[in-house]
Amino acid sequence: VICFSEYNSFGITPGFITDRAHDLVIDTQPSVQVMHIGFPVRDRVLGYTAFHSCSCNGGRDGRQQAWINRFGNELYSTFFKDYTEKVWGVPCHKIPASWGQQRVKDLNISRMVLQAFKSVFNSNRTIDQKGTSTSLIEQFLYPKFGPGQMWETVADKIKELGGEIYLNTAVTGINGDHDKTIVSAAITDLKSGETTVHEADYFFSTMPVKEFFEVTNNLVVPQDVLHTALTLEYRDFLIVGVLAEKLIVKDKNGDEITDNWIYIQDKNIKAGRLQFFHNWSPFMISEPGDKWIGVEYFCNETDEFWKLPDAELADFAIKEIESIGIISAHDVTDTTVIRVKKAYPSYYGSYNNFSIVQEYLNTIENFFPIGRNGMHRYNNSDHSMLTAMAAVENIITGQKDKTNIWEINTGDEYHEDAAK
Repeated sequence: VICFSEYNSFGITPGFITDRAHDLVIDTQPSVQVMHIGFPVRDRVLGYTAFHSCSCNGGRDGRQQAWINRFGNELYSTFFKDYTEKVWGVPCHKIPASWGQQRVKDLNISRMVLQAFKSVFNSNRTIDQKGTSTSLIEQFLYPKFGPGQMWETVADKIKELGGEIYLNTAVTGINGDHDKTIVSAAITDLKSGETTVHEADYFFSTMPVKEFFEVTNNLVVPQDVLHTALTLEYRDFLIVGVLAEKLIVKDKNGDEITDNWIYIQDKNIKAGRLQFFHNWSPFMISEPGDKWIGVEYFCNETDEFWKLPDAELADFAIKEIESIGIISAHDVTDTTVIRVKKAYPSYYGSYNNFSIVQEYLNTIENFFPIGRNGMHRYNNSDHSMLTAMAAVENIITGQKDKTNIWEINTGDEYHEDAAK
């Protein structure tokens, strides 16, 4: 078995809007909503949104309008629009409603309000949160040394079982039998330039769909499928790590913030999100008391911003988060820059015809596209791992139909709601 992949190591959180921090309205603690948003704004957001959502819940296929129908214009404009446009680099009305339905498929204003009331009277704060909308889950388990620790453990298990892992390599050829089977893959060492060919019975792929088709040989690919696959679009990700001795920003009580993420809605700030790694786990920093911040940017690898030297990117990020009161530049002790190409498969452009690509991939009998980029689907890690598990189960049981893999996280709850 060969799996060619690209490994990218990547509670309810507040958002910065016009230089002020607000907890998201979906925060289930009413006292926090009052303290951070205030009664007039909170009532206007929740009241208007509830009315609008209940009275306009029929137009789910209208792209931007689908978001407004589900959450109301006030909530959409305050917490969705600007951040979403930072991520994708296009106006919200150009993003298909299918993306929004997948990301918040089981969330609407009614469930938000109901969960808020439940939270007030529910003293159970255990990790078991079955029955809670995924967007409203308030706590979960996190690896001691971050997500990469889990994949390092997986790598160790693979080696223990006799598997081989080739790092710093690229898939430069996927070779077929002129029909519907892949027979081998060519792997090139990025340091030495040496290429080796590996044969296998089954192939899994988490590499971008576009790159998969760029290196296929001896597979009969219809021209319309090839054109659609090769013109798929992506959004790239850049993170600046900033190590500081302390933070300036405080919570409403004047204490150190415990947030994991802060979403930055302000259009005047290029950064889209801040991540506080020291709040995920104290083991993410080597010196107790240090603050380890990830300043996240969404762009294209053709952008001038992407091409800036690391030192300039670090200076830019420090100035931005200093301008919104997160840190003082004098407290910064170190920085690092990481670029991740094709981090976000886009739902616009030729994606409108992606169904023909999916249908073609299903005809390759011993090939299983899995994960976010392998399926060109904006899944989180949990659903991405489930696609791999389902693929393995299909092989073990001899199931040829791959529909069950593609159906993971396609919105069972949404379809149930629609059926009602």
